[in-house]
Amino acid sequence: MGTSHKERGEYWDSYYTAKAVPDIPSQFAAFVLSECRDADYFLDVGCGNGRDTFFFARHKMPVVSVDGSTAAISDIVERSSAQGLPIAALSAACDDPDLMDKVADAMSHIDVSGVGVIYARFFIHAITDDEQAGFLDFCGAFLKKNGGKLALEFRTAADEKLSKVTAEHYRRYVEPVDFLNELFQRGLTASYFTQGTGYAKYKDDDAFVVRMLVEQV
Repeated sequence: MGTSHKERGEYWDSYYTAKAVPDIPSQFAAFVLSECRDADYFLDVGCGNGRDTFFFARHKMPVVSVDGSTAAISDIVERSSAQGLPIAALSAACDDPDLMDKVADAMSHIDVSGVGVIYARFFIHAITDDEQAGFLDFCGAFLKKNGGKLALEFRTAADEKLSKVTAEHYRRYVEPVDFLNELFQRGLTASYFTQGTGYAKYKDDDAFVVRMLVEQV
């Protein structure tokens, strides 16, 4: 599959329209909610079908959901409205230079205050190097302004040759050391870091992932 934004957007719109992804919360969502008990809200970037967005919201956490797939966001808006959950959803690119303003506007539509968590599961490996740079720029600026943490889980280079059960699509296998350096350049550091298999099992796919919680240096 190509790496262009349009090609990837069409793939994910089709994927979420087909409702092929599980709707139960991920293992990572349960971990983060337990570890970040002092959080007042979540910013779920690359939220997909909202499986973790709805998990957080049902635990009384306001959530701003962001995804490049308009199909996914439209579905989240419809379902969250019907269920009366504290969710604001917007379709935007992770490296959008106006993302800070767009997120602030979304936050104003729900009861968001205090300190939050930027949450991005299985997202980093699904974007390009340039998009990652833009996203980390946003995270650095957001945490500097608002405080809080960044929670990440993504496939690493050690996962590249392992079996996959989902259809072939764009994946970028990340070198953890390089990624940690990218964080440090933006005034961020991992306060929690682990890697391995057993964290993100799905059918026969036992991905080799990094999990980390990130804060300002």
